[in-house]
Amino acid sequence: AYGGSLSNGFLLSKSSGNLLTGNQAYSNGGGIGFYLLLSSGNVLTSNQAYSNPSADGFSVNSGKYNVFNFNEAYSNGTNGFALNSSRLNTFNSNRSYFNATGGFDLTSSDGNTFSSNKAYANTGDGYKISSSTANFFNSNQVYSQTGESGFEVVTGFYNFFLSNEIYSNSNAFSFTFADHSVVVGNRMYSNGTGGFVSISHNLTFASNHIY
Repeated sequence: AYGGSLSNGFLLSKSSGNLLTGNQAYSNGGGIGFYLLLSSGNVLTSNQAYSNPSADGFSVNSGKYNVFNFNEAYSNGTNGFALNSSRLNTFNSNRSYFNATGGFDLTSSDGNTFSSNKAYANTGDGYKISSSTANFFNSNQVYSQTGESGFEVVTGFYNFFLSNEIYSNSNAFSFTFADHSVVVGNRMYSNGTGGFVSISHNLTFASNHIY
């Protein structure tokens, strides 16, 4: 799906049980590369979304139980991957880079799992987590965001950050009202301002390395 389309590249609306493998969505002028709306139980593997100038590469709105494996999102006008009011989705081994707003964006989205993904060289945060609870971030690499944080949490509770590698960002973690978050076994180095910047309560930090 390409060539100046003003709509989305791929749109799944109220759809389930679909397999999308090895597709490309790029240069869609006004739309999202891959858009899942009110859709659940789909599997997206080894797809690419890039150079969509006004929107996200991959976006899930009000969806659950979707699985994203080995996809790439780069040079999009907003985020590489975005979740809005979505829960229990899984992201494994995806890459998000050179996007204008951020790598991965979660808004009002709970219980999602991110493992072994890479977010790098995005203009905003590697991961922006807003009003989202009980998400798991495990063994991700987050590096070289332009002037922003590796992980930024704004009003999100009980999120878990386990064994991630975060380096060459402004901050590794920026928490604002991110109460009851758990940060265990992460490596943070060469971040500009520091490892943690936090205005939060009842946090758990264990076995992290900052250098």
